[in-house]
Order: sequence, then C-alpha cells, then structure tokens
Amino acid sequence: MLFWFSIMMATLGTPRLELTLGLDDPDIYFGMGTRLAVDAGGDLFVLDPATHRIVVFDAGGRLRFHFGAKGNGPGEFVEPAALVMSPAGELVVFDTARKRRMVFNRQGKFLRDTFFEAGIVAIREAVVFGADYSALVAAKVDAKGRPIYDLSIYDADMKVVKSLARLQVTPLNWAEANRPGFWVSFLQQQFELLGQPMPIVAGLGADRLVAGRIHRYQLHVYGEAGVAATAATREIQPLVYSEELREAALKTVWHNLASENFLAEKLKRPVFEKAKKKAELPAVMPIIHRLAAWKSGFVVLYNYHAQKRSGILAFHDASGRLLGETPFNGVAEYLVTAADKLYTVGENQDGDIVVQRFALAVEALH
Repeated sequence: MLFWFSIMMATLGTPRLELTLGLDDPDIYFGMGTRLAVDAGGDLFVLDPATHRIVVFDAGGRLRFHFGAKGNGPGEFVEPAALVMSPAGELVVFDTARKRRMVFNRQGKFLRDTFFEAGIVAIREAVVFGADYSALVAAKVDAKGRPIYDLSIYDADMKVVKSLARLQVTPLNWAEANRPGFWVSFLQQQFELLGQPMPIVAGLGADRLVAGRIHRYQLHVYGEAGVAATAATREIQPLVYSEELREAALKTVWHNLASENFLAEKLKRPVFEKAKKKAELPAVMPIIHRLAAWKSGFVVLYNYHAQKRSGILAFHDASGRLLGETPFNGVAEYLVTAADKLYTVGENQDGDIVVQRFALAVEALH
C-alpha cells in the first residue's frame, strides 16, 4: 500500500495558476471577506460584502454582470457572510444581519428566502446539500445566553436538525462595548481562537458533508440526519509558529473581522496592535487550513504557511480514503473546486485581495 501511494504521489503535479482576478483592472476590486461560488460551466460568482453585491465572471475571467445592493428589500444585503452553490445550481447567500438564507438563480434573480435563528451573529463556513439542507459553522448565543461556535445541520426551513460540534468561548460583557479596552479584549479573544479546536465543514457530493476540527486531521462524513458514516484520520506534524507566521495569522483574522461593516470602525490599527501583544497562541499552528468538496470526494489544505502562501493539498474519495497529495502555492483564505479546477480567494504578497484559478493535475486519481 505504501509503495502504491508513493507512485501516486509521483504522478501528481503542482496546481498551475491559470487566472487571477483583482489585479490591473480599476473596475474590479475585492475586499476582505470575499467569497465565491462556481457553476458547472466555470462561471464565477464573487460575493464582496463591502459592496453588497455579487459579481459574475465567465470562465475566461471577463465581467458579465453583477447583482445585489445594500438594503432590507427582497434580494438585498446588509451583512452577507457566505455564498454557496447548491446541488440544484442555485446561489445561496447567508446574511447575518438580516438573519436570512436567500436564494437566487444564476442570472441573479431573487427566488426566495428563509429566516434562520436570531442567535447567529457570524458565519465562518456554510454548506448547502441534500434536500435544501444547510450546515453552518457559526458564532452564536446558545439557549443559556453563552457564546459558542457551533457546527449544526439545518433543514429546508432553517430549523436545527443536529449540532455536530461546539466550541464554547468566554463571554464578554457587551454592556461595556463603549468603554476603552473592550474591543482590544474582543480581538484578543478572536486571535486566541487560533489555538482552539474550531469546527470546519465542506460539502461532499450532493447529499453529504465532511466535517472535523482544525487542530487535528480527523474528518467524518455525515448525511442529512447528522449520523457519522466514515472517517479520514491521519497523523500530521503541525507547523511551529514563527514570529512571521504569528503576525500573518493575526492579520488575517483582523482583516476578516474588519470586513464586517459593524466592526470596521471598532477594529482600527491601534486596537490590532494592542490585541496582538496580549494574545497568547500555542506553539504550533492548526493543521487543517481549508476543506472543500472535490468531485465526489473532498480536498484538504493542510499545514498552510500564511507568510509563504504555501501548503499541501490532500485528495480523498467519498469514503475518506486518501488518494494522493501535492504541494500548493497560492492565496487560500477560501477555496472551492469545480471539475479539475481549484478556485481560491485571499490576500497576495502586495496586499491585494485576489481570486485565483488553478488547474489541478489529478489525472492519475480518476
């Protein structure tokens, strides 16, 4: 088995950069928190929370049209936090301020919306699968008023089917939000979550999902009922935090939080600098950086070095079996796949938020 795997490893090539959006065109600018979805034809749908719109590009990177606006009307956004392509080919946007799951067709026509629980204040990950079910990794307040990060499955009416994983955090006194030092403590807490077992999730085919926690390479496959079927487990040596890596990781957290409109004025540079000095991080980094559906299986980006923008992509089949892996170099604050293409979003070396498309050399895995 080890001999077979070494042969497979030798046949995988490094993903080849084909397309970059967000450079050299003054009319195309993306902010922090940008998310994307891709349809079967390769069209890109890019959600920019700062402009409250979704920008659509064809497979060649040419701008086609955009839709969406700031507001409380049908199909309008206030705090759009996640964009997902459903198995039915519809675009689903989760807005944390409006507490709505909004559905559009690929031409940008608003179709319907559904309210979700009021306790959700932020969304880190979102998946749509099965019979219009959703899975969210969300910051929320539980029934006892305690702040948690929760991975739950929701039905088509956005009612909780099952909570799969929770991470409890120390509550802050929000009555002191206008007092000096509060937002430093808030940002410090967010930084220190890097050392906590945060849930992570991605779709798997049309009717399942794969989930785990970022500090271990231990992933489980679930159906709509939230019952774990199979698992993928590996022993991986994590990267050690250097000063450069620590700085890059904290900046990423800061920028992503500051992309939310209601936090932008609170989390200025002086707040970042003070929180950075106070934050205590573990000696090693989280192992899993990103997780995404890939064909009928899934792909894991692990041991990602934020300063070098490099890591390792591992490809698994639907049962969780490891098929092969390859080095990756590129931005990776968010990633999705379509066919043999990998699409990513992140901040490049020059500080620009870009969307990139890579060709995956995975012919040997078919």
